[in-house]
Amino acid sequence: MLGVSGLLLACSVLFTACLKDGVLPPKVPTEGLVSLDIRITNGPFALTEAMRIEDGTGAKVQLNTLKFYLSGVELWNADSAALSGLSNTVLLMDARQPRSIIQLGVIPNGHIEEFRFVPGLAESFSGQGSFPQGHPFADPDMQDPDGSGRLNLLMEGYVDVNDNGVFDEGIDHAFEHRSVCNTPRPPKHFHIHADMVDGQDLTLGIQIDLRILMLAVDLSASLDPAEEAALHELLLNNLSAAIRAL
Repeated sequence: MLGVSGLLLACSVLFTACLKDGVLPPKVPTEGLVSLDIRITNGPFALTEAMRIEDGTGAKVQLNTLKFYLSGVELWNADSAALSGLSNTVLLMDARQPRSIIQLGVIPNGHIEEFRFVPGLAESFSGQGSFPQGHPFADPDMQDPDGSGRLNLLMEGYVDVNDNGVFDEGIDHAFEHRSVCNTPRPPKHFHIHADMVDGQDLTLGIQIDLRILMLAVDLSASLDPAEEAALHELLLNNLSAAIRAL
């Protein structure tokens, strides 16, 4: 049986032999790709192609458009430090694509404790007349009415006011809500325990629940400007609560 000195000698001989043969011991990767698997749902159910949900009053709703930004995306470790390497930190969500996989960047090995984000656009983008070019800022739907800024959230559709299960233009109530990005939003976070191990690709699951987005929201109401602003605030607060780890 080999003693400690014998084992060290054997390892030294093996390592030297590998070097002589031109073969180095394999290196363990120290960083890897992290992605998000994002699912927009209607409560526990998948959002269907028809995009029919209920608002906070229980009224049936046909969504024609639902888009919103998530920005300031960060992953934090157990030491309350943001992980470096994320290159994709502003995300444009579209309910027409209820499931999407988005690459965030390359991060070092280690434990992920928290997912941090801003509902809508982060402070660094608020109130600017110009924005970075290309996706996700180039979407014309997300321009504010005068074209000088961007929206936090856009929601358009119909409420089935006569509850007949049919959405009739001119009969049912049409709505359009454009939440303009002009006030900085505070960052939010939730715990999402995962580990980047040996640089192996890692996918984090995220759910965005539209039932929570619609809590206390009455889409059939006719609103004055102050009430409209309050509704937009409610929607963004609800959006913060609607996002969770899968």
